[in-house]
Order: sequence, then C-alpha cells, then structure tokens
Amino acid sequence: RHIIKCDLTCTSGETVLQGALDFRLHFVGVNGTKGHMVAKHGPKEYEGNELVACAREHYPMHYTWVKFMWCLEEHESLIPTNAKACAAKSGFDFSLLHKCATTHGASLVQKDFEFSAQQQVCSTHANTRN
Repeated sequence: RHIIKCDLTCTSGETVLQGALDFRLHFVGVNGTKGHMVAKHGPKEYEGNELVACAREHYPMHYTWVKFMWCLEEHESLIPTNAKACAAKSGFDFSLLHKCATTHGASLVQKDFEFSAQQQVCSTHANTRN
C-alpha cells in the first residue's frame, strides 16, 4: 500500500508523480435546522468554506486557490479573521472574495455539501451556523 502525499508536488514514497492531476475539493456538512447549513467544526469553518469556495471560483487556474486554503488552515483557529492576510499572501483580491462570500458563497458551499452527501461522505458532531 502506497501513501500519496501532495505538497503542490505529488509523490509516492520517493517517486515524484508526473502527469495531470484533477484535484477537486468538496466541503462536508449538512443542512441544519431552520435552513442553516452546518459545517463540522462550526460557524467559523463555514465562513472559511465560503471564502475558499469563492477563491476556487475566481482563481481556478493551476489550483492557485489551494494556496489560499492552505494559508487559512495553517492557523485554523484564526479563520475567518486571517482571510485578508491569506488573500494578500496568495495574491488574491480580498474584496472580491468577501463580496462573493456574502452574495453567493452559501450557494457554492451548499452545492459542495450536496455533492458530498451524494457520495455518501458524512459529517458528525456538527455545530450549527449562527
């Protein structure tokens, strides 16, 4: 059994994997009470999901949005307050991400939740979104 590690370069053991990688990330969560969507780790994670979904939508080329996601996750207790600094570090326009998150970030995340549910990926111990 081989473990594949991806750090913007994919390897299997000592071998660097060549070729195209079609990387797709989908968030896991559920529709909670009163129509509120629920992320596994609570409201801050949900806000981070909205921002990452918007980064994925606006910066899809060469998966550059992954750098933004990594930056957020580096200090996950600071999500979403670290989003502006992470956008700058990734060369992204934070105002664009913020506008996207507040206008249609929820619909992007809901699509991910639905896809994950269709794939039978589930979340447990979820907290409700405020």
